[in-house]
Amino acid sequence: MRRALPLALLLFVACAHTQVWRVSGEGLVTLSQTFLATGAALDEAYRAGKMTEAQYDRWRAFVRYFKPTYDVASDRWLHADQTAAEHAAVVLASLAAELATFSLPEAK
Repeated sequence: MRRALPLALLLFVACAHTQVWRVSGEGLVTLSQTFLATGAALDEAYRAGKMTEAQYDRWRAFVRYFKPTYDVASDRWLHADQTAAEHAAVVLASLAAELATFSLPEAK
């Protein structure tokens, strides 16, 4: 599971270096599902005592940032003009890249 999450996100951000990063509805769903799966895994690890409070605080901070940022960016991508959609795509790629930095801690 620890390696699968970042690898799934690589597909999402792989096009970030092309002239215009393309977001698809499937990519939005994948990002959302990966966020939820990562959260569930990290929550479980925290409850099992495999993470310190300081380690888990980084996730808490990201959650507070991810949810509203994702909602606004995905809405702009869906309902805005091309320029706004391109900006939203960059924001979504940034969220995906940050999400990919989270992994389960090693077992104690």
